[in-house]
Amino acid sequence: MPLYPAATPANNNVSRSSESITVSAPLANNSYQLIDVVLAKSFLLLAINCPIAARIRLYFDNVSRASDLSRVIGSDADSSIAIIAEVITSASLQTINLAPCASGFNANTTNPYYLSFTNLSGSAINSDIDFNLTYLILES
Repeated sequence: MPLYPAATPANNNVSRSSESITVSAPLANNSYQLIDVVLAKSFLLLAINCPIAARIRLYFDNVSRASDLSRVIGSDADSSIAIIAEVITSASLQTINLAPCASGFNANTTNPYYLSFTNLSGSAINSDIDFNLTYLILES
């Protein structure tokens, strides 16, 4: 059986990137903040890192995010919800590596992706915090 070399993109511009996202204080425990973020047109989400316990959900569109806000932890999203990824971090597990990677795309790069960040730390956030999305850019 012949062996074939690994495929490479025609323009060789696949690269790893990290997006730092700020959660603005104050944010009470079990409260959420909605954040819009511009990422690549298409990507593979590799990891999410957050310094506190949190639930972080990334959506394809704002309608999905709005429809999914009341879903409790541990229940599946409705099949009509365009959710790219959902992670729950803790004080001892701050980085969630996604395997397999979550793929995301946007038909128009001027449109953002939509995040929901829920504070699960057990207390209010009284100063801004940053969390990071690490992803592989497939199309910029």
